[in-house]
Amino acid sequence: MKRHYLLSLFLLVSVLTMAQKPIAKFTETTHDFGVISGDKKEVSTKFEFTNTGQAPLLITNVTASCGCTTPKWNKAPVPPGGKGVIIVGFKPKGSVGFVEKTITVTNNSPENKIVLKIKGEVLPKDKKDKKDKNEKKTN
Repeated sequence: MKRHYLLSLFLLVSVLTMAQKPIAKFTETTHDFGVISGDKKEVSTKFEFTNTGQAPLLITNVTASCGCTTPKWNKAPVPPGGKGVIIVGFKPKGSVGFVEKTITVTNNSPENKIVLKIKGEVLPKDKKDKKDKNEKKTN
């Protein structure tokens, strides 16, 4: 009987503890910039999320796969039902062709690390200039 009581108590505490977790629900986890002009200084996007859990969500770190990608986020806890945003900038200088970068969001939810992606095609600066000149000639 004592074992049954302890097992029931353990299960109850486990269920209650699991119910008090934050959950980060992103509206999108991949953003496609499409075609990016090589002469752009930076392009950026926002990854919006909601804490659909029952405890405050804390984004402890956001890291990018390379130095050309810069994430910014609010370090304050996001309350249950609250919304947040991670702004990701990408500097295309030095890149040509298809690019895909990852951003890892470390947080206190059961899904401790969430991976976001940005992608696009960077055109060489002179190719963009030639394309613009050809369009002007046809007009």
